[in-house]
Amino acid sequence: MFSKLPGLCLFLFPLLTACDKPEASGAAGSASAPAAASSATVMEMTLGAAEAKAHLLAITRGVMAATMKEGPVGDTLPMDDEQPTKKLPDSVKPVPASADDVKGKVYTSTPADWEAWSAIGFRLKQPQKCQYEWIREKDTTGTASAKCDFDGDGKLDLHATQEVTIVDGAPKVAPINDIIALQK
Repeated sequence: MFSKLPGLCLFLFPLLTACDKPEASGAAGSASAPAAASSATVMEMTLGAAEAKAHLLAITRGVMAATMKEGPVGDTLPMDDEQPTKKLPDSVKPVPASADDVKGKVYTSTPADWEAWSAIGFRLKQPQKCQYEWIREKDTTGTASAKCDFDGDGKLDLHATQEVTIVDGAPKVAPINDIIALQK
């Protein structure tokens, strides 16, 4: 069935135990094994990057919700023509604490890892492939980040960030910025 669609076979190879294609002999047959391993690595990195970006979106959504719940900052109420001043949630420690804990492996967090994140309402119960962090640079500016080293070589495969700012009293989220995106 797959012999008529060789591209599909290569794409699905990591998901299938065997492809229905003619056996190749000699050097051509041995050359296909490294290509399959390489495509499996690329697929794992792509899935890991999608997971990281989904978690960044959840973090920034939690930051926005926490900001909207936050009352005005200061001792005085705003005048009729003033916007109430809001501030972003405080910075929280990264989980895991060291990026080495996700270097080529998954990290299984504990509820204690996420206690400081309760204001944001973000917590992972499943193993994670990246280190997540929220840093508030100023009352009105902060950045969520995901740092991932999928293959464990000590170099980041992905460092994605997403900035949240307060503009006119409301939190605004910037697009996700891939600082390093699967390039080595």
